[in-house]
Amino acid sequence: MLLVIGSSLALVLDAFILWFGGRGWLFGVFWVLGLLGALGTIVAAWFLHAWWLAAAIVFVFAGLIVTLAGPSQPRRAAA
Repeated sequence: MLLVIGSSLALVLDAFILWFGGRGWLFGVFWVLGLLGALGTIVAAWFLHAWWLAAAIVFVFAGLIVTLAGPSQPRRAAA
């Protein structure tokens, strides 16, 4: 279970990198890593019968799709 928690935290970190980073090859690398992490976490949730986690990962998949449709300019944090 701790491995699933760690991978979920890694997905949160990946989300911040995708949200605030620019487009380019690094964006593609982190997008694919996020997709693989989400797939692995949803499989782990399936085996652990953690349906609440599987439902949360559906939002991760939606977020990954949204990042593809986002602007190509990096976002700046509000001061």
